[in-house]
Amino acid sequence: PTNDLDMDTLNVLEEYLDAWEGALVVASHDRYFLDRVCSDIFSIEPDGSVLHHPGGWSAYRKQALHAAGQPGSSTSDGNPQRQKQKRTKLTYNDQRDLNELTRQIPQLDKQRTRLTEQLDDVAGDYERTTELADRLATTIADLDTAETRWLELTEKAEQLSADG
Repeated sequence: PTNDLDMDTLNVLEEYLDAWEGALVVASHDRYFLDRVCSDIFSIEPDGSVLHHPGGWSAYRKQALHAAGQPGSSTSDGNPQRQKQKRTKLTYNDQRDLNELTRQIPQLDKQRTRLTEQLDDVAGDYERTTELADRLATTIADLDTAETRWLELTEKAEQLSADG
C-alpha cells in the first residue's frame, strides 16, 4: 500500500528493503517502487501461467512491449487491410492529457507541501488537524493518480517515438 505512505516513510521502506537480503513478494501499482526494490518480476499471464522476468519493472515493461510487437501476437489478425498504420505520436486526447498533467502535477505538489506545513502548525487543534489531514490525503491520492497517468503517457510517447 505504498500510496498511503508519505515520501519520507516510503524512502525509509525502500532503503530497508534494498538492504534486506531475504526474499519477499511485492504487489504494487507503484512502478518506481517496483524498480527500486525488485530484482525479478513474476507475472501472472492471462492463461494462468507464471513467467519469470529478470530485472525490475522497466525490464519487464520493455520485454512485454517487445513481445506485444512481435508478428503473430494477439494484436495482429494477419489481414493487411485491417491493420492500422503505426502511430508515431500520441493521440490528440493523450497529448492534451499529458499537457494538463504536466501543468497539474507541480500544483498538486505545492498544495501537498502547503497542507503539510499547515498541518505542522495546528498541532493542538483537533478539528483543524482532521480537516487538513483529510485534504492532504485527498491531495496525495490525486497526485499519485496524476503521476501514474503522466508516467503511462510519457512511456507511451517514448515507445511511439522509438518505433517511428
